[in-house]
Amino acid sequence: MRTFSRRKGVVSLAAIALVVGLFALEAASRPGGTLTRASGPLTSASASLVADSTSNPGDVSALDDSAANASVSAVTASPTFSTPLELTGHPPSPLFYQADAEPEIKVDLFGNIYVTAIQGIPGGTDLWKSTDKGASFVYMGQPDGAQDHCNPPLLQCLAVGGGDDSIDVSSGGYLYVSSLWLGSVTMSTSMDGGTGGALPGQAWTVNPAVATIPGDDRQWIAAYGPQTVYLSYTDIGTVTIDVQKSTDAGKTFGPPVQTYPITSTVFSDVQGNMVVDQYNGNIYTSFVRSGASNEIYLDRSTDGGATWQLKLAYSGPAGSDNRAVFPMMAVDRGGNIHIAFSNCGTGHTNCQVYMVSSGDFGNTWSAAHQVSNPAVDTNTTTAVQPTIAAGSPGYVDIAWLGSKEATPDACPNKWHVFFAQTPNAMAGTPTFTQTVAETAVMHDRDI
Repeated sequence: MRTFSRRKGVVSLAAIALVVGLFALEAASRPGGTLTRASGPLTSASASLVADSTSNPGDVSALDDSAANASVSAVTASPTFSTPLELTGHPPSPLFYQADAEPEIKVDLFGNIYVTAIQGIPGGTDLWKSTDKGASFVYMGQPDGAQDHCNPPLLQCLAVGGGDDSIDVSSGGYLYVSSLWLGSVTMSTSMDGGTGGALPGQAWTVNPAVATIPGDDRQWIAAYGPQTVYLSYTDIGTVTIDVQKSTDAGKTFGPPVQTYPITSTVFSDVQGNMVVDQYNGNIYTSFVRSGASNEIYLDRSTDGGATWQLKLAYSGPAGSDNRAVFPMMAVDRGGNIHIAFSNCGTGHTNCQVYMVSSGDFGNTWSAAHQVSNPAVDTNTTTAVQPTIAAGSPGYVDIAWLGSKEATPDACPNKWHVFFAQTPNAMAGTPTFTQTVAETAVMHDRDI
């Protein structure tokens, strides 16, 4: 959860986030579904974002592993990226500090791109939209506020949210924006692409008290089908992960379902995102285990969220730590599950990004494959905060923050955005093409 930050920031991950979001659009379409995007690698999704996203496998560079049972494979860089585009529009405020931190991105069925970022409680969540494949963005205001675009004479928007954000789009055209505040989660739903006007069908539907548990943290949402959407969050009081389900496009939600009982021996410390396989309805999330931060568990439901099962997805070396920051998950068009995470060694050093995959709905998992490769670029000597998207079977994109310091705790520090793609994630030794997505320093302090 975020309250106000003194650091004035911008959505500086826009370039890589847009690419990952565009790649995620294909992930929504596995053969047999309602979407029929062609299989195979994605090439230039947008000239303004990616000049060439086709992998060019070459010689493998080996590294010493910092995680048990981990394989390392990387090839020379091939993809290129456009110059980062700063997303602006929220007017400067002398009242509150501006952050626009932790951006989220989704792409709808028509290619519209939506980006959100948080201002801290009660600064709200900002929304931008692009209808030209990322060439430009329009500031759409704050769905969790008054949708007034923070225009003068207002000094600053106020909203019931801004602590954390999670967004998604449905196959029925609904845009969902969730926002965390101190008492609950606000769910804002738009059926017209976030226009937010006064005409019928344009106004946002806003529910400021979706989470019925008063002490909740780090919500995630995932859309399924035309108007089903799931909400997950950590119940601070019981340290369980709760999930609520809406079948009316986020207007109302059912009661929370604990994904494991309070008598469980396995609890969540850091919960990652939630995804739904659009072709069988399976719901997945993952988390770093409380009290055993070297372990990552899959939390799975195969019956629409009514019941849940836990599966161990990864167990790292004793003393290692997977909490930098979230374990992030994607499902490809073949139904394969992929989790990207950062594992740090003793003393919070040698942090690198890894991936584990499952081809049987999470019952069994591959060995951990190292994705980030300092041998290709020393500016990723430390690699943290990965995000992931998947498309055709075995095609996975992963982005992360990298620096040349030995630990993310170093301050000052110089962070860059890295990107890697594999066309064979389900292979015994996947190959990754690694490149720098943003050459400029995007953050100069510790993480």
